[in-house]
Amino acid sequence: MSILSAASRILVFSIFCSSCSSKKEVVKADEKPVDDPYSLLVDDEEDAIDYFDENAIRFEDYTYKDDIKSVQLHPLGDPLAYPIIALNPNQRLELHFDDMGNDLPQYYYRLYHCNADWTRSDIIEMQYLDGFFSDILNNYDMSFNTLVPYVHYSVTIPNESMR
Repeated sequence: MSILSAASRILVFSIFCSSCSSKKEVVKADEKPVDDPYSLLVDDEEDAIDYFDENAIRFEDYTYKDDIKSVQLHPLGDPLAYPIIALNPNQRLELHFDDMGNDLPQYYYRLYHCNADWTRSDIIEMQYLDGFFSDILNNYDMSFNTLVPYVHYSVTIPNESMR
């Protein structure tokens, strides 16, 4: 399965890769080189992600709460594979994480369809989901006989609520 053919796949959790190559100059057609290459990354102010907004969805490897640890998202039975599945009923993803907090919060999850470059696609949810667009994550296990208390959450997607 090619990563480039992932345009018709579902992304739930993305991996953010940065380039380690030497510094390059960014040049638009018919312009001089730009000193700050990051000034050209966002073409429109509307497309910019406000990273100071707590509710902004990031399409990169990011944990929103400091108490969340050991996040794993992978195809069912293949923990080393990318979190990509084809849009058919035979493939499933598993999400696992631990909440190291002392309380038992109620978590929700939502799926986003992404392009091959891990950006959110323009496809509406009704075109790739059947059922609820978000759901409660109610499969959890409390730690037992551990020095540090935690809650382990898990969900398999698709499931009865979301296909």
